[in-house]
Amino acid sequence: MLNNHLKYIRQLVEKGGIEIEEYQEFDDWVANVVQQHVNGDLSMDDVDSIRNAFGDALSPNTMQGFALTKPHGYAGDYEMLDRIYQKHIAKESHLRKWDEYFHLGAAPNAVRNRKSYFLTILDMLESNRGLMQKSRVDVLNVASGSGRDLYEFFSSTPNAELYFDCIDQDTHAIAFAKSLCNPWLHRIRFHHQNALKFSTDKKYDLVWSAGLFDYFDDKAFMFLLKRYYGLLARGGELVIGNFSEKNPSRKYMELIGNWVLHHRNVTKLMSLAEECGIHSSKVHVGSEPLGVNLFLHVKK
Repeated sequence: MLNNHLKYIRQLVEKGGIEIEEYQEFDDWVANVVQQHVNGDLSMDDVDSIRNAFGDALSPNTMQGFALTKPHGYAGDYEMLDRIYQKHIAKESHLRKWDEYFHLGAAPNAVRNRKSYFLTILDMLESNRGLMQKSRVDVLNVASGSGRDLYEFFSSTPNAELYFDCIDQDTHAIAFAKSLCNPWLHRIRFHHQNALKFSTDKKYDLVWSAGLFDYFDDKAFMFLLKRYYGLLARGGELVIGNFSEKNPSRKYMELIGNWVLHHRNVTKLMSLAEECGIHSSKVHVGSEPLGVNLFLHVKK
């Protein structure tokens, strides 16, 4: 069984990756390996052997390899996500097809859609600022990462009166984002903070967290929800991104990239908010077009 898996991967590697017409076969292979591992037919050592068979195709030079090796020490780091935003393709010809496959996946497309979802919210906040009778809008961005979203927002809306506090535990992420967003640092403040420990007396019109909460179990999720709900101004909104249970990329992410999340459905997200004492009338769940990323909206 293991030898057949190793042979299959080595053949793909030898010919320089997956062709488009082979995508479904590869997806089926991933699902099969995951099921065999769940059933106990493949050990963790076997899974490691399968990963090793990829060679350079699972090095940090590829998207999937960057996910697996985690050069910054944790999954979903700022550079990984920025490479997804930018549709990064390896320079090496024998690795390009792996990256092309990666970017056509449901999860990377949902991550790009997630950024667009945030930008739409920001555009609405700026457009409605007059109706809110506010001279400025204050936004807290939790686990802000590369800052690519703010770069795109201010590039298209340079005169927006939105002011951002961005918190991230990774100093490299903050340095990258500061450099990228340098022209607008009078509107953006970065804080090197752990999201679980961050506190302030300031109140925000929007608290946004794109991809942090699905790394936490329900207990930590509710702890953070309560903490950041408490930072909202009257009429403010907390928006929390979370991968849906309907994620076609899940098995690939977990097997190839060792990228494990707490996937949740609409009902679960609603119930977590209600367990925090928030009335259901103040809660709804949105999604990006693929339905792979969900967004819990909680109004103050």
